[in-house]
Amino acid sequence: MLAKAAGLLAAGAVIVVLPLGASAQTADRGTLPRLTEVSHDACASPLSYHSSQVEPMIASHGQMLVATFQVGRVYDGGSCDIGWSTSMDGGRTWQTGLLPLTIFGGQATTDAGPLSRASDPAVAYDAQDGVWLIDTLGLAGDANTVALFVNRSSDGLNWGPPIATHVGDFPDKNWITCDNWPNSAGYGNCYQEWDDGATRIKMQTSTDGGLTWSPPANTANNAQGIGGVPLVQPPPPNAPPGSVCGRVVVPIAGNGMIWFTSTDCGASWSTSTQIVPNMTAEHNVAGGLRTSLLPASAMDGAGAIYTVWQTRSFRTQNTNLGASAPAGATCVRLVSISGLAAGQTLRIDPNGAHPEVVTIVSVGSTACNGAAGATITPALAYAHASGALVTKNNVASNLSSDPNDIAMSVMPAPTAGNPAPSFGAPVRIPIEADSGGQSNTNDHFIPGIGADPNASGSTAHLGLFYYSYRVATCQGYNYDNLCVPRVGYVSSPDGGAHWTAPTQLASMTLAEIARSSQGPMVGDYATADVIGAGPCRGRAIESFAVGLAPQPDDNALSERMFAPTCGLRIGSDNPVRPATKPPGNRAPVPPPNLHRTAH
Repeated sequence: MLAKAAGLLAAGAVIVVLPLGASAQTADRGTLPRLTEVSHDACASPLSYHSSQVEPMIASHGQMLVATFQVGRVYDGGSCDIGWSTSMDGGRTWQTGLLPLTIFGGQATTDAGPLSRASDPAVAYDAQDGVWLIDTLGLAGDANTVALFVNRSSDGLNWGPPIATHVGDFPDKNWITCDNWPNSAGYGNCYQEWDDGATRIKMQTSTDGGLTWSPPANTANNAQGIGGVPLVQPPPPNAPPGSVCGRVVVPIAGNGMIWFTSTDCGASWSTSTQIVPNMTAEHNVAGGLRTSLLPASAMDGAGAIYTVWQTRSFRTQNTNLGASAPAGATCVRLVSISGLAAGQTLRIDPNGAHPEVVTIVSVGSTACNGAAGATITPALAYAHASGALVTKNNVASNLSSDPNDIAMSVMPAPTAGNPAPSFGAPVRIPIEADSGGQSNTNDHFIPGIGADPNASGSTAHLGLFYYSYRVATCQGYNYDNLCVPRVGYVSSPDGGAHWTAPTQLASMTLAEIARSSQGPMVGDYATADVIGAGPCRGRAIESFAVGLAPQPDDNALSERMFAPTCGLRIGSDNPVRPATKPPGNRAPVPPPNLHRTAH
């Protein structure tokens, strides 16, 4: 292990930030229901966009919350320093400051030398050791990643010096979690995931509250991936206390959405398994906004894991002609009619010599002369052979113009009969009311999901935060156009079987958020949580970036962190819209291209 200096030294002064009312925003910028300003940029790097804060993460323990984020975004990678904000009262008030990490946060040097930038913060709580851990990338020079670090705090307010957990290998997209199940043999273990310069997945383990860390380990099949989100499931309920390790589960973007595990307290890691069907086709969000396929995950009170990601796979459906169609035909037989409806368009034989676009008049199991298919208008101008490809809504599966939905896959909690469950098939979270998104123009991205630690199974309480555009094909940076990122929220009181109608929390223009070399940025992944105790118990919360019109104490930008005061209610009196399963007869979706990020 890498032995590092201990000690929890006090950082700089903290600032108490009071709730911000809806009157602070104009009426056309969203309802802002009781949002609290969590933090704003107080870092002073000449490289940074001031004032900007991006890429927030959040974790909870009881009614205590700790959020972390980049402060002072730098165009070509990283930020001035990593910020923290802590709430002792369930998100009603916050205290905030900078980690002693970079030279701008007051840390003159580290075990890997002085840091001029930092990136990719993640936060976890270790219940056995009573310590909060913020896990980050340390950058130097021209955004060169030199090491991974953790800063520790016993109270969420005073943060110790950075501990280098790994130096070299150009680490990226790190994440951290801890085993907080008292009946686990690994109780108190903390697990760090990252990928090296070749996107090779790496895992490390700490058994002493983050002070020292094991050497990096690969998965059994040396899998590649990026953006893993480790969580620890409890031992099966029949296991004697302390006899079985909590099962570490790591969903991660790789060959599709994949996952792997450790059942021996981090001593070894399994081969990776793909979540099937592979629902990971990507849509590049308009306006160049930086987003990604990277997953977010949450765990309920029994240990079921809910993993979400953005994908256009639910919008794109292929089928084939079930019989030849002559010129002049007004009905076509189809191999599958799943997900098809009157008013949609079909593109017949898009790769052939005479592709045609027609509109569905009716569809059904006997619609085409007693066989499954669709009646169409206008009549076909050309003949098409049996088996010819047919695409829905004039979108082929190798195009990226369909909007993103949010997919969710669930891994049940371990049981005595099934101590090692798998992830189920992805379902579409129905934020808008249509069956599969055929007519829906809304684009959804950067999801964060939280699960109530006091509920589970069919009564699990889930809260989902996300950004969206109302029209996926919007263009431009002006507010009058439709490229207006909006922060939204939906919830489920029954483990994802039904979801409430969406609530808009805030909106902004692209001109009001920081630039990065990969586009305007609020963060390309996110987390949410559900408050576990106190007066705000059972309410979902996320810290998220909102761009405002520049304030008097800012320069060109005023991109700040906000959170719903005391969180948001989960469920409603009238839960709506069941989740949508993927339609059948879909052409295989190619795996996403793994690529290095600019942190």
